[in-house]
Amino acid sequence: MKHNEMDVTTLKTRAILSIEEIDAHFFAARSIPLMDLKTSVAENAFELPDLLPPLEKKKEHAVVPKISTAVIVFLLVIVAVLVTLKMTNIQMRTVLTSSMEPERPVGSLLFVVPVAFDQIIIGDDLCYKNSKGEIVTHRVVQIDSAKQQVLTKGIANGSIDSPVGYTSVIGAVRFCVPFAGYPMIWLNTTLKKVIACAVFLLLAGLAILIFSKHNKKAATQKKSRAPLDRTNNDRYAKINAAR
Repeated sequence: MKHNEMDVTTLKTRAILSIEEIDAHFFAARSIPLMDLKTSVAENAFELPDLLPPLEKKKEHAVVPKISTAVIVFLLVIVAVLVTLKMTNIQMRTVLTSSMEPERPVGSLLFVVPVAFDQIIIGDDLCYKNSKGEIVTHRVVQIDSAKQQVLTKGIANGSIDSPVGYTSVIGAVRFCVPFAGYPMIWLNTTLKKVIACAVFLLLAGLAILIFSKHNKKAATQKKSRAPLDRTNNDRYAKINAAR
């Protein structure tokens, strides 16, 4: 059935949105050309309001779920690092004094790796127990292979330490992260370690709870959109039939 120009104008007036707005909000997203839509309106005069899908509100940026995911990943990385260090016998030590400054400032986190005596070279930073039972990290300045002893010295110290037997050596420093050892300095008592473990478990629990709730909500929203998708398919069929 054909319609004059006035009929087309009336039909467009009855629509909730103008043709251009319809194209921007719905048909452009579905790759339906605007000219084909105008032709269908002029030639077939179908009811535009019935073919318009409800406009969905723009979703808010989901910040909290992303933060919870980042927390979970961060905690998993920490656990993975600790397990790896434990399995490879690598120890983490913290610099407590200024004897190795400026290269090893106070608060630096040291990664100490076990070494054989013949692998020790002059210039290595050795972690060992001195005669007082204190754990020290100083630089090797001399090696006595016959006695399997080494002489060490703090970079900032003026004198050489007493000879260190190989049996007292814990390992050699292979990696250092300046100032990253302060948390370990703070965790110097059993109570503080228990508090840290409790906070760790609390953060992990909250992050997992938020993450699971977000996934459940997303699944519910996806399920609720299914009827709308079927309705849109019916509307496409009407448009194609009208053309």
